[in-house]
Amino acid sequence: MTTKLIVILAGVLLLTCKATKKSSIISSRSYYPLEVGHFWKYQFYSSKETQSVKIIETTDKINRRKYFKIIRKYSWNNRETQDFARNEDGNIYSYDNKTNDESILIPSVLEVGKTWFQTDKSWRYEIVSINAVLETPKIIYDSLLHIKATQLTKRDADKLSVHDLFYKKGKGLVGTMGDGKLMTYLIN
Repeated sequence: MTTKLIVILAGVLLLTCKATKKSSIISSRSYYPLEVGHFWKYQFYSSKETQSVKIIETTDKINRRKYFKIIRKYSWNNRETQDFARNEDGNIYSYDNKTNDESILIPSVLEVGKTWFQTDKSWRYEIVSINAVLETPKIIYDSLLHIKATQLTKRDADKLSVHDLFYKKGKGLVGTMGDGKLMTYLIN
């Protein structure tokens, strides 16, 4: 009887240790929901300008892989741009029109300190937190994935050299910071 009790307790302890270890590693899948019709609208903090982002369709015209076509519209010039993103094995990939290649946007396994690079080595990404807080004029978000993007070359000279990206599980990108200041935030 005592032996059975020890074996059961050891099994429970082993399962508890495994569960604890897994809880520090989170899947990326729900931090960037890819679904046709999904829509985000962002306010620029320093102005009244907005950016609208909508997933409009899927396509398999890029390397015969299923991508979601994303349209971005900017309020200040009515300009539209296209992005493409896909999910494979939990990795969220984005297709870069400048390099004609894809890079990981969000890796499948989220661990603080994990780093990766844009395919052409122009940007370095690092997971800063999986439990970040971001205060916007609309809401205070918690339990956020915080990724720091650092420009390593002058490929995107019109952009800041460091961006902080904040993702909410089930919502996607909820805000960005540049040079330590709020740049954009979700308003819908």
